[in-house]
Amino acid sequence: MRMELTISLSCFKCLNIIAEKTKKFPAVESVSIDESKKIALVQGNKTKQDEFLGALSDIPYLLREINEAENCDCCTQPHFSFH
Repeated sequence: MRMELTISLSCFKCLNIIAEKTKKFPAVESVSIDESKKIALVQGNKTKQDEFLGALSDIPYLLREINEAENCDCCTQPHFSFH
């Protein structure tokens, strides 16, 4: 069984950076981006639930780092949906 997290950002550039960084977490199996909706779907295996949730807890910190590094304030209101 899979667990899924949907990340929605207003900036496609920031969404791509988050997707690339999230793919590197061992508990994340896949990340796909829907360009038209500006969302990323992050998937992991439910048997590795603790690792997956631990990896996802880093996403807000990654977003803050991206905003500071890219001098981008457009994504201060990320939206997450966990399934």
